[in-house]
Amino acid sequence: MKRALLLCGMLTSMGCSRTPADTHSSPPAASPPATTASAVPVVEGEDRRVTLAKAALRAVEPKLLPGDTPTNTTMWRHALAPVVPATWPPDGSVVTLVYASGHRMGLADGEQVAAPFARIVSAAGNDRLETLGSTLVDRGIQGVRPMRGEEMAVPRATKLDATVRALTAASVKAPPSPELKASYCQWKSLNGVIAPDVIAVQPAFFQWLGC
Repeated sequence: MKRALLLCGMLTSMGCSRTPADTHSSPPAASPPATTASAVPVVEGEDRRVTLAKAALRAVEPKLLPGDTPTNTTMWRHALAPVVPATWPPDGSVVTLVYASGHRMGLADGEQVAAPFARIVSAAGNDRLETLGSTLVDRGIQGVRPMRGEEMAVPRATKLDATVRALTAASVKAPPSPELKASYCQWKSLNGVIAPDVIAVQPAFFQWLGC
């Protein structure tokens, strides 16, 4: 039987700590330097954010990691975190962090994780790519394990973009839907290495979710 794998934190951040957030209005964080997304060709049939993430990865310089050899180096690929509101209260704009996961021979039941090196700000149908660094910074190994039955029933957080984009200042006065809360809280608990970076983008969002 085919087994689905989910990321599971091997670090003590399995129950990731989160920064206490002010429940009142918070201004958006200062934006990093923007990259001209229009310079990245459109790929027919591909999510624009995926295209931008691939371009951002090609622009950073991977570093050799302990254990890498000339014949067995870490192979990096782009990864997109679930979207989070760009402002709080939300206004429909969202941020997607772009990071990288890496694999090499001899690394079993886990993968290397690199810190976010770009982010994509989406608003009013436009995507803006912002670079966060010029090299990949290793964050450590993220473990993987078989997905449990009850976890398979929870929608993936990366599939709820439309739900998060639809949030408004009025809608977040009420508790989050069970689906949205379960999805993001499960993602957070299973992605302990990268989750703190995502939470830091909009701590108030995760405080509202209650996870």
